[in-house]
Amino acid sequence: MADQPLNVGSHRRTLYAASISHKLRQVNPTPDSTPNQPMARDFKRGAHRVLTDPVRAYALLRRNDHPTKMRPGGISGSRIRRFSRLQHRDAIGVVEIESRTSPSCETAKRCPAIPCERWLRIRTPIPGDVEDVRRFLKNRSGTENHSSLRCELMAIKVLIGPRVEAEIIRETLDLLEEKGYEATQTWLECSDRDDEVLELLRDKDAYLPGAELVSAEAIDEAKRLRVMARFGVGVDNIDLEAATRNGIVVTNAAGANRDAVADLVVGLMIGIARRIPWADRQMRNANWVVPVGKPVAETTLGMIGLGAIGKEVVRRLQGFDMKVLAYDVVRDPDFASRFDVQYAELEEILKNADFISLHVPLLKSTRGLIGREELQAMKPTACLINAARGGVVDESALHQALTEGWIAGAAADVFEHEPPEGSPLLELDNFIATPHMGVFTDRTLARVAMINAQATVDVLEGRRPQNVVNPQVYKLGLKPPPTD
Repeated sequence: MADQPLNVGSHRRTLYAASISHKLRQVNPTPDSTPNQPMARDFKRGAHRVLTDPVRAYALLRRNDHPTKMRPGGISGSRIRRFSRLQHRDAIGVVEIESRTSPSCETAKRCPAIPCERWLRIRTPIPGDVEDVRRFLKNRSGTENHSSLRCELMAIKVLIGPRVEAEIIRETLDLLEEKGYEATQTWLECSDRDDEVLELLRDKDAYLPGAELVSAEAIDEAKRLRVMARFGVGVDNIDLEAATRNGIVVTNAAGANRDAVADLVVGLMIGIARRIPWADRQMRNANWVVPVGKPVAETTLGMIGLGAIGKEVVRRLQGFDMKVLAYDVVRDPDFASRFDVQYAELEEILKNADFISLHVPLLKSTRGLIGREELQAMKPTACLINAARGGVVDESALHQALTEGWIAGAAADVFEHEPPEGSPLLELDNFIATPHMGVFTDRTLARVAMINAQATVDVLEGRRPQNVVNPQVYKLGLKPPPTD
């Protein structure tokens, strides 16, 4: 560990793993008295615990290293490295005091296995900057010898998964840098394989995943990982059970993406109704062919799911004078009254809607929600738009519905397997495909990234963030900070 100048903390920002060593020579300290015995027992029994009181920590160091307490294999006989580092809002990090001791000659004769020089380390948070640490050590050790003080900086490592230009999330990167974190953008491609994710997470403390798969295997191997802040809302690509079991907090950016996704839904609806992508392809191939589309205005819109995004879609379509039917397990009478929305059963919506837009999470109860029977129940002139989750729609049944004329058209921003390589849906003229781009506007990405960054900082600094999707992790216990 190379020595570094001690002015690293002069600007008083939190340094997560500042490790400051103080070598202190002890010569025949006074044996513990009875009142100190509980403290000694605490130290022996819980050497791995965080000690949050600098004075108590130093007292333990002084009082538990008496030669008469040394014995082969005891706590005093090895380098103690298992103390958890602790993040404090007003701390530069964790001080590591290292004590070099020499047992008495009588002790050495009784226990020949004990080496003549032994080391004991203890870590405790120190508030303030490096000069405060220097003063603390001077006051507690009673010595002017600080030649061996040294500071080792080990940055918190944050991995950012989605393909986002650095300039778009500049404020987020600046926040992480201000906290002393080391942020890495990987530009991971969405994939069902997580080999790359597994390798990248091995030494990371925090992860901001996109739609890429984060499996239980990858989570189990990420020994330092303490928080995952999803770059979006849906977390079906993350093994929540494994994250909770490993003490990892998982959050999302609920509500931050509703404007961007709602805009895309309206665009897909108009695009499939007027066959805009098909007309564009014909023009590029020098074919002047005018497609006959269908109107959007004065038709019936069926909303399956009327949450934050669904409501924004309804707001945007007010000018089209559409009749709106909605199906949701949770109803909002005030919104329905204000925007003239009629709640209905799923069967009624499938039978009467000209456009059906899906806005439900992927759960056991919603997987395959739109299958063969539901597609056959729709109008032959109807169009289906899915910007929710790919698994909500049976893609094989959808392909059959589009090729055999059960419905007129469909558009999807999400697929059961992403990217949908080899999907027969991509060959159809009455199908629009987009690459899970609902959240991808510059303003929304900047907003989502900042929400995720703040959640990351909250977890790493010991606070509970907003939008926790696995709250049971707080009952089972969070993963402690790394000790190495």
